[in-house]
Amino acid sequence: MLGYKSSSEKIKKLNTYTIKLSHKINTCKKEHEFFEKNHVCPTCTQELSDTLRSEKIETGKKKSDELLIGYNDILKAIGEEEKNLINLLSCLLK
Repeated sequence: MLGYKSSSEKIKKLNTYTIKLSHKINTCKKEHEFFEKNHVCPTCTQELSDTLRSEKIETGKKKSDELLIGYNDILKAIGEEEKNLINLLSCLLK
């Protein structure tokens, strides 16, 4: 039963991390899209230089890629814990 509790808690924690990462990824994508689509700030009407835009687009892309790698790693870890949980449950039911 300790193994079941441990796996269950691990899955809950990992799911919390996926939610947090998902929000970060969405924020990063919105910022990236903003700089791709806008040459002028819609709020203050200040022109966005091409240097600033390309910098923000490049750093946003890198950050997004890193977050997606972490997100996929967490999903993989959740899958492995779920397998462990299924194996544990099947042993308990025998």
